[in-house]
Amino acid sequence: MAAPARWDDAQLEARLFQRVGDVVGVPRPRPDMAWVHQELKRPGVTLQRLHLEYLEHHPADGYRFSQFCRHYHDWARTLAPPMRQVHRAGEKAFVDFSGQRPAIIDRTTGELVRVELFVGVLGASSYVDAEACPAQDLPAWITAHVRMVEFFGGAPALFVPDNLKSGITQPCRYEPVINRTYLEFAEHYGAAVVPARAGHPRDKAVVEASVLVAQRWILAVLRHRQFFTLAELNAAIWDLRPGLNARRMRRLGVSRRTLFEQLDRPLLRPLPTTRYEVAAGRLGGDDGASHGRAGHGHPRHQAASRARLPRLPRAHAPGQDPRRRPPGSGRRPRPLARRRQLPHRAEHPGQRARPGPARGRPRALAGAPDPSQHPRQCLLHPRGAAMLAHATIDTLSALRLPALAEAFQRQLGAPEFADLSFEDRVGLLVDAEWTHREQRKLQRRLRQANLRRQAVLEDIDWQSPRRGLDKALVQSLATCAWIAQHRNLLLIGPTGIGKSWLGEAFAERACRAGYAAYCVRASRLFHELHVARGDGSYLRILARLAKTDLLVIDDWGLAALTGPERYDLLEVLEDRAERASTLITSQVPVKAWHELIAEPTIADSICDRLVHTAYVIELQGPSLRETRAKGQPASRDGGAATLPAESAATPSGPRKRP
Repeated sequence: MAAPARWDDAQLEARLFQRVGDVVGVPRPRPDMAWVHQELKRPGVTLQRLHLEYLEHHPADGYRFSQFCRHYHDWARTLAPPMRQVHRAGEKAFVDFSGQRPAIIDRTTGELVRVELFVGVLGASSYVDAEACPAQDLPAWITAHVRMVEFFGGAPALFVPDNLKSGITQPCRYEPVINRTYLEFAEHYGAAVVPARAGHPRDKAVVEASVLVAQRWILAVLRHRQFFTLAELNAAIWDLRPGLNARRMRRLGVSRRTLFEQLDRPLLRPLPTTRYEVAAGRLGGDDGASHGRAGHGHPRHQAASRARLPRLPRAHAPGQDPRRRPPGSGRRPRPLARRRQLPHRAEHPGQRARPGPARGRPRALAGAPDPSQHPRQCLLHPRGAAMLAHATIDTLSALRLPALAEAFQRQLGAPEFADLSFEDRVGLLVDAEWTHREQRKLQRRLRQANLRRQAVLEDIDWQSPRRGLDKALVQSLATCAWIAQHRNLLLIGPTGIGKSWLGEAFAERACRAGYAAYCVRASRLFHELHVARGDGSYLRILARLAKTDLLVIDDWGLAALTGPERYDLLEVLEDRAERASTLITSQVPVKAWHELIAEPTIADSICDRLVHTAYVIELQGPSLRETRAKGQPASRDGGAATLPAESAATPSGPRKRP
């Protein structure tokens, strides 16, 4: 194609050398990704629905569905790369306290008193509420929540707090224990409490970012002002709150207030007609955040009963002394004079005397609790009560004790373990974990041994008299004492006699005895070392071979060694001499090894490190492959064995590995 005469060099170069990634063709109108992102937060809205609405405005030149989704996902990755969450409108409200705390000045002492900054935010619109609290205790926690839902004008479906003690009594990933008062507050507004996971701040990333926004646009603005009361500080914070929510967010291009009016406000649950109030008597019991007994000493402020009802004062008859017991109660009246003398005596819990058995009651029932008293909550499960073991099983799994966790779960579901003692049950759990770990170690050693056959010494056919294999010798070698003594083993015989099978059987037995083994053919070992010289891993491979307790070199001596192979074999044997054991299978007799090595000096060094401390088993007979082809039964292994003079004694027991 001839170029038009009006094109200059730049235009011609742009036509001929177009860069990769340039858009070719007619440009298409891009959808408003911020609008798509906000619409996806509405219930029931999907990308397919939004793509159809996009095509209504651009039916001819609009993107197809695949490109529409690709452009949106590319745009969404720029918002929050780690743990991107989708928040539905009116669904969640995230709450947290700020790490940076404001302060007020005490008028009497002039002391600077630090207070807390409570921050609540809606997930879909990021609409922020902030206020100062005197502390992080339960009354301040509940009061801040009540003011937050009143500021929002409705209640969300879920409250997502941190694992603060005022809100969460016992953190757990699956069954957290919610504070009783906090749970009643959520039920009052028709919501639920789903705390974030402990140690996972990304579960509530919205409020973490909002806390940072509140620190920058509220606390930083008020840093030069002085406040003497909490009400003054809250008034200043509430004056800055509308401006914070009215600011345009840089990435979305709209303000939090606009998103709140469009998304969250229509779907928030209406507030009940009565406001939730925290009664003074409801701060006792299992509310872990209450400090001390609320209103102790006055009947109107007694702790709540177990039925979650405030205790009422006991009615007395007119003219009756409230300190006197009613007639027929069976109890002695309290000493009035002693009570008048010591009205505010402070007693240490450890110094209180135990009350004796009450008069008028049987001695068998003297130790039983009084129904009129409010007993303390038991810290342990009572005998016979069902215990939730999910947390224990999760902890054992997190500690990487899967077998112990499985055995523990099996004991819980089996009634036959109930009659065992505590020591026996713990012993069974420990044995299960120990057995599991030993099995894993054995599987790892067998996998690293590079075994090609399922060869075990128990499968040797001792009924074949032609090979003359010494059963006592093989059983002695099966104890792996020769590996503990760092001796070698040489299997010599013709092809097909079963040398490789017997070598891998000894390697398998070494793995079961706790030793590390590695089987490799001689040609592949030399090739691996040759490649390692080029890529720089030669020393690393030599170190790995030196650490192996038993190295099995199969089919050694099929061809004469080259110069590099002689030096490689000498290096391997030098690192293993008197430190580890080597098993070699070969068709060539030991006397002919000098001719294979070809270098007299290196041959003497190699044979000196192998032969003089080695057991030699010479196998005899026809090839097993030939016998199997003719259909004649034959054993897998056999042969005549000879031992060096210095190792004729039976080896000792195997080495115990930790």
